[in-house]
Amino acid sequence: MAVASAPSLVVTPPATAPSVGLPATFTFAVTAATTNGSAIRNLTVNWGDGTVQDLGQVTGTATATHVFTKSGTYVVGGTVTDAAGNSTTVATSTTVIPVPRPTIIITPSPVPGKVNTQTTLTIQVTLPSGISVQDMTVNFGDGQSADLGGASSASVPHVYTSTGTFTVTVTVTDTTGQVTTGTTAVSIGP
Repeated sequence: MAVASAPSLVVTPPATAPSVGLPATFTFAVTAATTNGSAIRNLTVNWGDGTVQDLGQVTGTATATHVFTKSGTYVVGGTVTDAAGNSTTVATSTTVIPVPRPTIIITPSPVPGKVNTQTTLTIQVTLPSGISVQDMTVNFGDGQSADLGGASSASVPHVYTSTGTFTVTVTVTDTTGQVTTGTTAVSIGP
């Protein structure tokens, strides 16, 4: 009597290191055993962060997407089992990197501004790929602020009612939950 061999499995991580909070897609290539092999019954993925996902019956190639919540190196393992109960476990490591922070540029106009005259703040937020602005607020430094919503760029008019130098702070919350601030000084003369 011939002994059945186990199915084979190849786990391929994303081509570039996945980022925290963004979907990472892995490819799982399953092949039934060539000698007395049985149909594939199940493919289970252990993401290495305490999460296990059952992909069910897989024939050929399947992809699965996972979102890692912390940076670090994870061992992602797949276990394929055929109808006869033969199984194979394969693992690969992947390094999850922190999400780069957006950059915020604030440009006041005119410079210097004049008291009781409109100053316009042009705000430009440059975001890493795959991320967008969830909320943006601007604090004008004189006790007033404005919520700009999910904009990634804006021209915001403001009138300062006293002279001095004011620190304008723009706070951006992105879709990964990171909060980034940018500041600039605005000089207001008589």
